[in-house]
Amino acid sequence: MKIKSAFYVSAATVALLAQPAFAQTEPLDEEVVEDTTIVVTGTSIRGVAPVGTNVLSVDQESITASGATDTNDILASVPQVSSAFNTVPTVPSLGAAITSVTPALRKIGGSSSGGTTLVLLNGHRGPGVGVLGTPFDPGTIPVAAIERVEVVLDGGSSVYGSDAVGGVINFITRRAFDGVEVSGGYGVADDYQQYDANLIAGKSWDSGSAYIAYSHSWNDALFGRDRDYVQQISANTGGCAPGTVSIDRGGVVTTYALPDRTPGTISQCDNTDNGAFLPEETLHSVLGNLDLDLSPDVAFDLEVLYSKRTTRQTYDLNGAGGNGAFAQSGIITATNPYYQPIAPDPFFQTVNFSYAGVFNDKGQVDLDLFNIAPSFAFDLGSGFEMRALLSYGQTRTESNSPSINAVAQEAALAGTTFDTALNPYNPGSSDPAVLASIYQNFYGLADRRQAIGRLIVDGPLFALPGGDLRVAAGLEGTQQHIDARFGNVAVGAENTAPGAVGERDIMSVFGELVAPIFGGANGSPGMRELTLSASVRHDDYSDFGSTTNPKVGFAYSPLDGLKFRGSYGTSFNAPSLGDTTGAPDSRAQIIQFSPFRDPADPEIPNLLRPTVILAGGNPDLGPQNAETWSVGTEVELGALRASATYYNIDFKDQIAIVPFTTPAIFTGLYSSFVTRNPTLAQLTAAVGDLPLDGASSLASLYAGPFGGPYVLFDARRQNLGRVKVDGIDFAANFEHTLGDVGIDLGVTGTYLLNRKVAALAADELVDAVDQESRLNLLAYVGLGTPTLQGRVELNYNSGIELALPLTANGVTQTDVDGFATVDLFAAYTLGSFGGGRDARLTLNIDNIFDADPPFYNADPGYTNGSTRGRLVQIGLSFGF
Repeated sequence: MKIKSAFYVSAATVALLAQPAFAQTEPLDEEVVEDTTIVVTGTSIRGVAPVGTNVLSVDQESITASGATDTNDILASVPQVSSAFNTVPTVPSLGAAITSVTPALRKIGGSSSGGTTLVLLNGHRGPGVGVLGTPFDPGTIPVAAIERVEVVLDGGSSVYGSDAVGGVINFITRRAFDGVEVSGGYGVADDYQQYDANLIAGKSWDSGSAYIAYSHSWNDALFGRDRDYVQQISANTGGCAPGTVSIDRGGVVTTYALPDRTPGTISQCDNTDNGAFLPEETLHSVLGNLDLDLSPDVAFDLEVLYSKRTTRQTYDLNGAGGNGAFAQSGIITATNPYYQPIAPDPFFQTVNFSYAGVFNDKGQVDLDLFNIAPSFAFDLGSGFEMRALLSYGQTRTESNSPSINAVAQEAALAGTTFDTALNPYNPGSSDPAVLASIYQNFYGLADRRQAIGRLIVDGPLFALPGGDLRVAAGLEGTQQHIDARFGNVAVGAENTAPGAVGERDIMSVFGELVAPIFGGANGSPGMRELTLSASVRHDDYSDFGSTTNPKVGFAYSPLDGLKFRGSYGTSFNAPSLGDTTGAPDSRAQIIQFSPFRDPADPEIPNLLRPTVILAGGNPDLGPQNAETWSVGTEVELGALRASATYYNIDFKDQIAIVPFTTPAIFTGLYSSFVTRNPTLAQLTAAVGDLPLDGASSLASLYAGPFGGPYVLFDARRQNLGRVKVDGIDFAANFEHTLGDVGIDLGVTGTYLLNRKVAALAADELVDAVDQESRLNLLAYVGLGTPTLQGRVELNYNSGIELALPLTANGVTQTDVDGFATVDLFAAYTLGSFGGGRDARLTLNIDNIFDADPPFYNADPGYTNGSTRGRLVQIGLSFGF
């Protein structure tokens, strides 16, 4: 039998938009199997779809219609995907640790730098990115190479192992391409622009194919001043440049805004104006694929991915953003040569000031990613096949952002000469050497490697009345490594301190079967189909031990056009190496004067005693675990297809940090994380070899008159919380043709029924469902002829209630409104040039009505959605 290398297809590819894949559990047509080796996302068995599981698919037409310039834009069209993927994905505030958006399903993740949603490239894992260690970033895949995206809305640890708790997102690239195709686009909105260019070139022949795809994209930065909905809500404290002087005269405080120093005034500004809420980004990405039949029984496939991304952030130095509080406050006395008295003068002043216009306000994150994945497929006869995959990937993440050396600043405020003192009234006039000692670079660097070897055998074991009982079994070995560091260094210097090194070996064994009891020839009224499935996987980790996760599923069809399905299983998310031994933020943080106090204790002595906080990673972390189950139905009545799926997830051992609030932290509930009045021996044992931040030694903390530290807090990441969620995924689609005009109507979305959370395992679950957007949907209307196509989409997130009322500027807010945007897509086929591929002109208008996200009474003034505003994109593709 002639075979091809394994590739991934959806159970049903739905035209023009993400739609439910109606599970196809019977074996595929023999002629198709003869020519290809088909593996569906969510299973290891060829020729079947995952039984009982809801699968969504975003096909190539949908990707084009979305105007996507990167994979984040593609995922924004899937209502079940969260983590800043609302109308436009918003990258978190860039620093040394958080460098990319991580897609998530079901909103169940904790503080782990890993993820509860597994992201795959052609069915295999890519290397993680980031300094703290985040999962594979799909934004590194060239859009030109993507054929479709499949989203499995179910637990998948029985097949894939770690991370597949909320579900699986599989980016599937083209398997072959013959010819050359060029495409590109330009987009513009108010004070914003972007462009992308894509090229794919390939050749197919009788025994194989090869292609290379390249994507380049760039987007401008969007600043707070560019959008009205980005605004400072908190009251000004006078720290905006040029600053404010405060003088305490016997308990009466008078403020004087600089430079005029008028009594009773403070310096004013909106400290979100000069910060970029969407950073500038440049991406170059290349993917190559080679597919060869080495013999009638052996096929070879090679996939190579390289990506380089540079993200440039701009911080508003009037605010408290970035890795240092740029809005500063300090005391200056008459011994400082820059001191300016204000009569009647007490000879000291408090000055609020900033370094806006003085220090560099730019930060940058550079990511380099490389992954190579060769695979072989061997025909073993009798319908059995063996597939072997090797994968090696490495990433380098380097981050630079401005920071302030608070110790040097305090010393400079106390300086007594012009060459040692800081001028807080006009920081830029200070001696350059003084400024150089204060301005720092917060530097992060991480080198990560991952190697995977996997072997799978699958095929038909024996015949059942409904078809062949098919089985799969496999082995997998994984090695992971991270070497990461971050911290303040002098500008222009390299961080030469030893990094945090983490290593992990994983050995896995897994198996799966699908049993078609009824179907095909033996189907009858009331029993058209009954298919059962079972899978199990055992993973053994070198650091925290082993875990075994089973899953069972069923699909039952009593009559044509009606199907019921369901599944039950357990899943887990292993802590990232960036959370355990490879955490560069692990340290013992010493605060010389305790900000925490038990109300039952005397106040003054304890405030003057230091506090020690263990922070960062935790080598004793275990996995986050979940039980997941779902039931659903699918209906097909002529041109109408609809589905509804109820899902239920009980997520335990959530990785989080103990909430340090007083007086709650001193209650018995937190006793295992708090040591009061620790002895030097207790403190030494607890700190171990963690680096000290804020003191030269532990012994020095006992030199004061109050007997050493007041309290020791364990604030490292812990297995603490629990989340229980359930809801309904739904979709409906109607397609019809009137003459040459095709009509496509549909809606897809998710509704959250319940969400209960507990900060600690011992806590009672608390209802928090209204604190999330309960309804997320996308509805659309499409019309098309062979030459002209168009579609209008509505994206909607329902409103949320706030856990606590927000009061600012005399306004109290208890809830946040919903957010809706309308998008337009149009495409016109121009025809071919010189006998080549048809050229196509596209128009996308995102957020036609220029809707703003709803008001949020806290900085930065918006939530429950983000937008670039009305974005108009024009695209052109052609080829030969």
